[in-house]
Amino acid sequence: MFPDILQTEEGQAGELVALAQLLQVSERGGHPGLTPHLIRRVEQLTGSPVPPVPRPPQAAV
Repeated sequence: MFPDILQTEEGQAGELVALAQLLQVSERGGHPGLTPHLIRRVEQLTGSPVPPVPRPPQAAV
C-alpha cells in the first residue's frame, strides 16, 4: 500500500520507526505473536538480522 511513499528513503525510515515502536510493545508483552512478523519486515528493509533482545536476569525466589 502507498508504494509511491513507502519506497522512498523517507518512507522506509518512517516504516522502521513504526516497526521499532511496535517491537517495543510486543517485547513488553503486548501482542507477542506479532514479534516474528515485525522482525522479518525489519530484516527485509535493512538487509541485516535483528539482534535478540537481552532479558533481565530473574530474581531468585
